[in-house]
Amino acid sequence: MVLTAIPSHFEIEPEIREQLSAHPGHQRCVEGGEEVLLVLHDVPEPLVPTRQTWYFWRRYDGRWTQSAGPGLTELGELLGRYEAAVEAHVGGIGEIRSARDVLEIVRHSGPLAESIRGLTAAIDQALKIEPEDRVIRAYRDRARHVEHAAALLDADARLTMEFLRTEQGERLAGATERAVRGVNRLTLLAALFLPVITLAVLIGVASLVALPLQISLWVAFVAAALGALLLFTRTLRSGQRLTPRALLAGFRERGKLPEK
Repeated sequence: MVLTAIPSHFEIEPEIREQLSAHPGHQRCVEGGEEVLLVLHDVPEPLVPTRQTWYFWRRYDGRWTQSAGPGLTELGELLGRYEAAVEAHVGGIGEIRSARDVLEIVRHSGPLAESIRGLTAAIDQALKIEPEDRVIRAYRDRARHVEHAAALLDADARLTMEFLRTEQGERLAGATERAVRGVNRLTLLAALFLPVITLAVLIGVASLVALPLQISLWVAFVAAALGALLLFTRTLRSGQRLTPRALLAGFRERGKLPEK
């Protein structure tokens, strides 16, 4: 936080000075004797912990004084900057296209809502000390309006971020499911073409091996083909999807594969 000194023309009472330190501290209303000192913060910037501090002094005679002289016009300008910051982000929410876009808003909307909440509380405390101060009451009502808008902005930004996170998760789940289906199809194709390739190999080597070995190879091929055909037929009749998992389950039931 910027160490903004109290304006030199503020002749505040010692009771108030004793409640202050070298650091401005949080936003508050300091009361001492018949005087009041408002300590308010400027609009926070995203990821920037420092900000300017503004002081507004109500004298014992009821007149307000600011850094530029008599009055509270700087308080109105301060609230205007808060309003502009909120309105800028409200317009930006409709143009969000990615999580990075909403992250920039969330980084500012949280500190913005917290700061205007503290500012409103400080002004409200000053109004409780002097309930008949109509100028302070008007600024208090304006600050409450900005506080409500900032809270809605922060809630909307966080809801948008959660929606984008959920939407991205659904897209990822859909892509994963499509990839699994593709792998299943490739596995089934490999299972179907393996007997064909084996048959081609048997035909190719038939003339190169002895007759007894040829008969043994053909018997093994026919047995494997019949077993695969039976498993395919059984899987289809059971109503299950024709997937490698269903086929493996059929193999285990027939005792051809051990359980893991």
